[in-house]
Formats: sequence, structure tokens, C-alpha cells
Amino acid sequence: NLWASWCVPCKRELPIYAEFARKHTGKVSVLGIDFQEPNQDAADRLLKESKVSYPVVADPDGDLHAIGLPEIVLIDATGEIAYREYVEIKSLSQLEGIVEKHLGTRL
Repeated sequence: NLWASWCVPCKRELPIYAEFARKHTGKVSVLGIDFQEPNQDAADRLLKESKVSYPVVADPDGDLHAIGLPEIVLIDATGEIAYREYVEIKSLSQLEGIVEKHLGTRL
């Protein structure tokens, strides 16, 4: 999940990713990527408020070349991109459906 503290839809969806990661620990790994973050303090506050406990890395220089946020990227077991979309995740069931469909994982 690519996100940033200045991205309003990202703020809304981060708690959903946090819930997904807690619920599906051991089945699906979640990684957050803080994309071109200008304010690390704001990012840290948002992670805490959203109860994010999965790993988060930073891409301060935009090496991933996202053209918008938020973005979801699913990587399959072979390391290939199975799904990539600029979309706001609005519910846990939406995220679970995307994962099941594109990774073939039963949750």
C-alpha cells in the first residue's frame, strides 16, 4: 500500500489495512510504503492513530514512480505484480475480495 500523510483517502484507508494485517497475519503479508513524505512527524502520528503494526518503509525520492495515491500493489508468491491500482480501499471486505481474486488466497 503506497500512502502519505498528506493524502486524504490514504488517511481513511490506513485503519482498514491495519485491521486486515491483524486479521490475516500468517496468510498475507502487508507492507506500507510512505511515498514522498514531506512530514515524517505527521506520518508517524497517522500510523499510530491508524494502529498500523505491519512494516512500513519510506520512498522519499519517489523511486516507485507512483502517479497518484493511494495505490495498492499485490505481489504474488513468485515476486511478480499480480495487481496494481490507484484506488481507495473503503472496507475490509473490499480489500479481502481484491486479495482473494488476484492472489488466489482464501481468507
